[in-house]
Amino acid sequence: MNKLIVAMLVPLLAACSATTLERTYRGTYSYGHEVRSFKPCNEREDYWVSFDWAGIEMQDFYENARKPPYQPLYIEFRGQVLNEDVDGFAEQSSGLIRISEVFNYTFEVPSGCN
Repeated sequence: MNKLIVAMLVPLLAACSATTLERTYRGTYSYGHEVRSFKPCNEREDYWVSFDWAGIEMQDFYENARKPPYQPLYIEFRGQVLNEDVDGFAEQSSGLIRISEVFNYTFEVPSGCN
């Protein structure tokens, strides 16, 4: 009986710990030739961005609506900074951030987001 309870709790606890690493981020996203970066509002870090289905709509909007190259897009999303080695152009960033859910995006960057 105890082994059954433990066997059921282990996956549940693992799932809980994975989601606690995620948080809501606000900042600017830039995309262009060899650039896919996110800078949180009022912070110095600049992360290389990774996403799958969660960022496709936002990325399509960015590519179709931007005017100048690398135009900042204000974005709010749920995600997490990954503890992974990066290479290539991503090496110039503070690390890798993964977007798991996009809440909002606009080319109008709020004045309080530097």
